[in-house]
Amino acid sequence: MDVELNDCPFNMALTKAPVIDSVFIYAGKSILAAAEIEPGQVIDVRLRKADEILVEVPDDVSLAIMQAGVSDVWNDLTPGKKRGLLHTVSTAKRAATRAARIEKLIVSLR
Repeated sequence: MDVELNDCPFNMALTKAPVIDSVFIYAGKSILAAAEIEPGQVIDVRLRKADEILVEVPDDVSLAIMQAGVSDVWNDLTPGKKRGLLHTVSTAKRAATRAARIEKLIVSLR
């Protein structure tokens, strides 16, 4: 899903939990901080079905993929697999963690 929380865009998945009968979107601390949302604050939420084929690749990940020479392998992955790998990178809180996760992504493509 393409989600906007207070005009801050995110690509998120609908989630099911065994204790409720409906789906929800989980917004953890890092997402709330990025959207500058405080607990208890009333917010604007917009949902749109995401393009199933389009996968936005951050510049640092794209550069690492090209420099490692694994573009062909990356291009052969399904959009869902790409999103899963990118989610791991995008949830890193520190730059060092992000860099390490990008390196792991590259290793997984070799």
